[in-house]
Amino acid sequence: QLIGGWCVQRMHHGEQYAWMLVVLASMLGQIGLPGGGYGFGWHYNGAGTITSSGPIMSGFSSVIPGVKPLHDGNWKGYSKFIPVARFVDCILNPGKQIAFNGQTITYPHMKMAVFCGNNPFHHQQDRNKMIAAWRKLETVVSIDHQWTASCRFADIVLPATTTYERDDIEQWG
Repeated sequence: QLIGGWCVQRMHHGEQYAWMLVVLASMLGQIGLPGGGYGFGWHYNGAGTITSSGPIMSGFSSVIPGVKPLHDGNWKGYSKFIPVARFVDCILNPGKQIAFNGQTITYPHMKMAVFCGNNPFHHQQDRNKMIAAWRKLETVVSIDHQWTASCRFADIVLPATTTYERDDIEQWG
């Protein structure tokens, strides 16, 4: 199995390495084989730390079945969450309904987005579609400790610290 982490994406054209890892796994014929294929962020996603007993962060509870969101307000019929792989479609198609995890969700109208510690340009393989959606937003804020593609396209960039620069909750065990 080819295993990659997410740190490499936080450099110039860093998002390209992840796509190449998938292509390489395909070229080697590893996709679908037991123990083969590719994986990313095993340590962050908890697959590499089976004994992890870290807390579930309250901000993410809205997508966990059976867990009531911390802030469960009136969303005027729109979804309380957006699947990360669909946020570009959400910006381009407000009001559209899609099926997701056994439920129907309705895309909200987005005017502003705040991205903290991620690089959404890494999630979207169609860069032209991504840029078209990005331009529809009135304001984009990026919070990161590296100068990612998302920071370069943001209206406001706020600095962040790495785990080595702070004493904080450790979620991954």
